[in-house]
Amino acid sequence: MSKNKIIDAAERVFSQKGYYQTTMQDIADEAKVAKGTLYYHFKSKDELFIELLESGTGFITHELQKSFNKQIPLKAQIKEFIKEAISICLKYKTFTDILFNELSSGMEDEVLERVEVLKYKYIGIFKEILDEGYREGCVREINRELAAISLMTTLYHLSDHISEKKCTVEEVETFLIGYISQGILTT
Repeated sequence: MSKNKIIDAAERVFSQKGYYQTTMQDIADEAKVAKGTLYYHFKSKDELFIELLESGTGFITHELQKSFNKQIPLKAQIKEFIKEAISICLKYKTFTDILFNELSSGMEDEVLERVEVLKYKYIGIFKEILDEGYREGCVREINRELAAISLMTTLYHLSDHISEKKCTVEEVETFLIGYISQGILTT
């Protein structure tokens, strides 16, 4: 059994049950392996959880960074980023559920700190775009870190509405682009 298959199984279980209620046995059952096989690859649930978050965050940030095209104006880059971020939230729903929801009192402080670092790595991509926009004069003088947190959290929750068929991708794109244009971008 490969380490990646165990991580995939862990992602499904953590997404369904949450960190605190998930046991190594739950993950072993989902992966269809003996519990000892999990411990061969991971010393603890914490280690498996962090590995899942690090690999997922690395992959997603790489995907988001690929969407940047320095050849087009920054405002257009922001719109493309929004479209790509919505797509990623929908495509990797179980992972983004874990990333945005798993701040559990059942975690060790060290694990919580690492989760926060990984979450901010994800959010930091959008902050970098806003920082660049500010330097170019197309982003207002605002707290760009709070704006990035607000936008990425809003984007994540709106992707839930898309998944639940409460709205369409196009409606969310239009809303977020309007929200950014009116509140963040200069005219």
